[in-house]
Parts: sequence; C-alpha cells; structure tokens
Amino acid sequence: MDNQTPTDNFNNQYYNSSPNNATQIEQDEYDPIPPIFSFSFRGRWGRLSYINALVTAMGISFAVMCVLGIVLALTIGLNSINLDNPSDLSQNFLSGTGIVFLIVIFALFILYMIWAIRFSVLRLHDLGWSGWWVLLLTFGAFIPFVGFLASIASLIIYYCLPGTPEENPYGRPVPAGSKLGLIILCVLMALYAILIALIIFGVGLAAFNNTGY
Repeated sequence: MDNQTPTDNFNNQYYNSSPNNATQIEQDEYDPIPPIFSFSFRGRWGRLSYINALVTAMGISFAVMCVLGIVLALTIGLNSINLDNPSDLSQNFLSGTGIVFLIVIFALFILYMIWAIRFSVLRLHDLGWSGWWVLLLTFGAFIPFVGFLASIASLIIYYCLPGTPEENPYGRPVPAGSKLGLIILCVLMALYAILIALIIFGVGLAAFNNTGY
C-alpha cells in the first residue's frame, strides 16, 4: 500500500525534473567526448566534434609552420653571415643544421598523420563503422577515375552523416560538440571563396586589358 503523502509526491516530481537529475540522466545515456589531444583510437566523435578537431589541427599546423619558417629563415641568415663563400650555403646547411631540421619536420609530419587518421577513425566509429574504412577512403582518393568519387564520399561521410543514436560496438553516443569550429570553418571557406573570386577577376581583367579593347 502506498503511504506517500501529497508532499512526498511533490518532492519526488521535483527531484525527477530537477536540472541535476537531468544532468545525471544525460551522463548515463552518453559517453564523454574523447579529447582532441590524444592518440587513443577508442570512442566516438560526432560531426561537430570532428569539425572542431579539424579546425584545431589547422590552427596548430599554421602556427607550427610559421615557427619552422622563422627558424629556417634565421638559420639560413646566420649561416650566410658566417660563411666566407655564400655559394657554400646549401652544402653547409644540408650537412649540419639542415639535417636536424629535416628530421624534426619528418617527425612532426608522422605525428600529424597519426593524429589526422585518429580524427577519421573516431568519426567512423560514430557511424558504427570500422576504423579500417579510413584506408579505403584515403587511398581511394588517389586512384584514377575513382579519386573524385572517393573524395565526395569522404565529405559526405565525415561531415554530413549522423552517428548512430544508440550504442554501437564502439560505445554509446556522445553529446553534441561546440558549434564554434563550424562557425570558424564557414568563415574560412567564405574567405577562401572570396580569394578565389578575386584571383579569377584579376586574371580576367588582365586578359581583357591585354586584348586592347
């Protein structure tokens, strides 16, 4: 027999509808979003989390390229000052500092490739697909007459297809990521489109002027 008073019923309803309880329910239904700065291939990434990771990787890559460019310019400048014969600059660079510089670039490239492959694998996990599909989608882009279709398929799979709403072999669904990466990506794409339009306009204007009309 139910001996609960109206007050008890009200308290239970309040507890069940409270924000803390809703948060607990959400935590029970979802797995945490895997961190960006990791080399673990476990877990799932939704579309927004995938885009956030790509934008972060683009920003870090740009910063690293700037730093390496500055270091390279300073190294070449110092070597040219210390050399009596500037024609020996390339030979001296490749026999000394240049070797270390190339090794660092190669190591960073390998780490970046592993990191980028992880992005795609986690996104495929969200669809319930094996991470090995990334090999087909990646190398398929280099196959003649098939590469274009493989590239289109990759864009649709990584950016458009929603993940499975229920638990799959790679874990439970994860919460939706921040939309900041999507906004930044859209801005970059818009700037890129404007740049291409300006280049086409400039080339067309130059060709028009050369015709003499």
